[in-house]
Formats: sequence, structure tokens, C-alpha cells
Amino acid sequence: MKYSKAPVSEVIVGVTFETPLLYLNQIFAAQNRLQQEFPVTEIRPPLVNESLVGFKLSHEIDPSHTGPFLLRMRA
Repeated sequence: MKYSKAPVSEVIVGVTFETPLLYLNQIFAAQNRLQQEFPVTEIRPPLVNESLVGFKLSHEIDPSHTGPFLLRMRA
């Protein structure tokens, strides 16, 4: 089945690590390799960590766990 207007146009998934697994030079090296296929690059604030605390959604940003930014690439 094909949709003329897709019901979902974008999905963003955030991953939080206890210790850094990727460093800035690795992230930008990957971005450089993918640049021809995904030429539009945006640097945005990191995704917020969300957790349920006492039936309320708790939001927190910890750059040491989420990284200093969100790198968004698209065609």
C-alpha cells in the first residue's frame, strides 16, 4: 500500500549511555562520510531524557550522558 501523504514522516530515537561511546571526532567523521547521501545537516540541542516519576513525566538534560548536541541529517 502506498500513501500519498505518509502518516509518519519522521521518527527520532535517542540513546543514553552511562559512559561516552562516541566522541566528537567520530561523530563528525561519520557525518562527513554520509554527507553526499544526506546533505542537509542540522545541529540541535540534545534530546531530553524522559522518565516516569510518580505518574508524572520527568525531563532532564545531562550532556555527559546524552552528548552535547543532536546531529540531524536528511536528504
